[in-house]
Amino acid sequence: MKNNSAFLVFILFVETLFGQILVRNENWPNPNWTVTGEYSPQALVSNPTLNPSLSYDTALVTPSGTSTLLEVTSPFFNLQPAFDGNEKFLKISFTIAYTTYANDVLYIEFWNADTSSWTLFPEGSAPLATVGDFKTCTFDSIYSLVNAYLDFSSFTGNQLQNFRYRFVVDGTSAEIAGVCVNSVFVSSLSCEAPTDLSLISVFPFQATINWTGNGSGTQYWEMEFGPKGFSLGTGMLFQTNSPAPYTIYGLTPKTSYDLYLRKDCSGFDQAVLSDWVGPLSFTTAPLGMDGFKLEGVTWFPNPTQGEVKIDALDAINEFKIINLRGQELMKIQNKRSSLNVDLSSFRNGLYVMRISTDKGTGVYKIIKN
Repeated sequence: MKNNSAFLVFILFVETLFGQILVRNENWPNPNWTVTGEYSPQALVSNPTLNPSLSYDTALVTPSGTSTLLEVTSPFFNLQPAFDGNEKFLKISFTIAYTTYANDVLYIEFWNADTSSWTLFPEGSAPLATVGDFKTCTFDSIYSLVNAYLDFSSFTGNQLQNFRYRFVVDGTSAEIAGVCVNSVFVSSLSCEAPTDLSLISVFPFQATINWTGNGSGTQYWEMEFGPKGFSLGTGMLFQTNSPAPYTIYGLTPKTSYDLYLRKDCSGFDQAVLSDWVGPLSFTTAPLGMDGFKLEGVTWFPNPTQGEVKIDALDAINEFKIINLRGQELMKIQNKRSSLNVDLSSFRNGLYVMRISTDKGTGVYKIIKN
């Protein structure tokens, strides 16, 4: 039987090593779990209070076609120590195989002790799909490993101290064929915001920013930027796992921007996000301002139908052509003071040349006809 138990044991070891406050291996079979609801006992092929997995096959339900409501519930446990230690996100990891023919028939819920009711986890319902083989508990190497996240930063003391969760099968054989779940681990995590957000350099079409990530390994970031004074949620949002420093392209010359940054602690899996940091305010340089011209640089012809000859007083370390969206279309490094380039394959329009020598970088306009 193929499963990801060894991988999940490794996750448990790593999370313990790096100091998660809450780390629970549910260790099925576990008699502290409960199985309730309206279901056919013979369809419960594997009971996690007695067996190492939860397995249910609706083909074995009697009478055939009868609806199932199977609730497999954890014991109560306390989130307060994790909350007090500033770890305010919960991650439940498990492997799952299932076949569903409808939505909202297989899901995970948590107990709200304040209202004495069950609440669906964010993104806690399985989509209509077939993943692995539930009959043999054979798991898909990619899609069977699931992480369910919950932000409990706003929980009351009662909710924190009386927490539990459950897996639910709710439907007929026409809606769900079956499910197998095992290797369930629970852990808490923090999501620290980046610090030291700063501007390194700014040009007409791009800006380079830096920050401190407060973590190790690959980290994931969300940025949002827009015109100075914009409201979060109305700007341009993008994601990256590139380390700092980071260059933003496609900016407009002589324009003031605000930029915000936050960390995504789920690796773009779901919304486990730090607080926003910012705004970082900056203004892009205008095209052709004196501070971005180098003495003695000439180029001809302009406009051009293709060939352009560039001459400089000093050796040209790097030459770039950039379009008005900030995309780099050509890059040449030659260490010569004279350069011939061919723009005949470019579309007609305005482009920007960036010419770098030992004395700095100049920015110039070139028109292709």
